[in-house]
Amino acid sequence: MNPGGHPRGYPPPPYGYQPPRRRNIGLIVGVTIGIVVLITGGVLAVMLLLGDDADSSADARPTVDSYLHAVNERDAGVLVAVSCSLSESDGEYAISEFHGQDVTMRVLGEGSSDDRNARYWLEVTRGNPNETAGEAATEKASLLVTADGDGWCVSIGAGGMPT
Repeated sequence: MNPGGHPRGYPPPPYGYQPPRRRNIGLIVGVTIGIVVLITGGVLAVMLLLGDDADSSADARPTVDSYLHAVNERDAGVLVAVSCSLSESDGEYAISEFHGQDVTMRVLGEGSSDDRNARYWLEVTRGNPNETAGEAATEKASLLVTADGDGWCVSIGAGGMPT
């Protein structure tokens, strides 16, 4: 090379001439693929994290319905089956208490839930206004439903009421 910056035997480039720019097609393709992979991974992570919550509480609802059926129909066997820890004798006792106090329950709505627990709001009515002079006593109770191995169970006290 000569001191002018061009190889010997070649004329100098014209004034204002710039050599062709090197293309970075490989770099552009690589960055684009990386961005797509990151976005896809982020979307999948969000779907996995948020998707479980909705499914878990929906799976707990049949257990809540079975509990309400056991209380309202006075079925000790079902009450014990859906309970996390109620014994047969406790189930029989609870049913006799429900019958004596004329207890009925219904779901008001779903509260908080995660992959291990779901909470439902219940309306608990004691007494039958058709048989007594006056109003039936109504209260709001919270029923905790807990994931238990392959299913769900309700957390209730020895009297069969939500804790």
